[in-house]
Amino acid sequence: MTAQTLIENLENTTLTGIKIGDGSVGNRATLLQLLNFAKNKIAEDTLLWIGGEEVTMVTDVSSYTLSVVPIQIVDVFDSNNIIRPRNSSDDYGYYQTSPNEITFNKVSNNLKIKINYYTSTSDYVLSDEINVPSTLLVAMQYYIAHKAFEIYKSDSDVIYSKEYYNKYVGAIQDYKANSDSVDVDTVVSGVNKIWLRGIR
Repeated sequence: MTAQTLIENLENTTLTGIKIGDGSVGNRATLLQLLNFAKNKIAEDTLLWIGGEEVTMVTDVSSYTLSVVPIQIVDVFDSNNIIRPRNSSDDYGYYQTSPNEITFNKVSNNLKIKINYYTSTSDYVLSDEINVPSTLLVAMQYYIAHKAFEIYKSDSDVIYSKEYYNKYVGAIQDYKANSDSVDVDTVVSGVNKIWLRGIR
């Protein structure tokens, strides 16, 4: 399903009768923005997408700025297969000094360090295909409806915003109940299948 198809489906069903669902260019742009909010919320709530970076360290340069702001760092390890402990004073430890900056306690020239983290995907444009499990596609639509009714609410519409948020939470729980991405420790141990999408 494309982003445009998802938005049109919402306009023709859940959002019928409220201003944001009238199909105008401005409202389509708002719904696309809400779709990207939903994507980021799902990324945070499910840890669906994993990414990673590899950096070659240089002597006397101990800090590295990631290319994205990750939701959560999964693990950091080097070419000697030493997993580096997070926020630790150990020689091989590292500190996350800002949302996307890591400072290593000990580095050596040309040492390759690999960083795996949970992230979100790039923001969608209308023509983009939305490739998520079907349960999360439904969750995404519920979250957009929740935000749409929150923005364009009248006193009588407030209940719909809460109702759609509760449906979103239920869909997320359904996904987690059948997912391999609910326990960070299994990712670190390599048991979790989602790990295969990271950097090894």
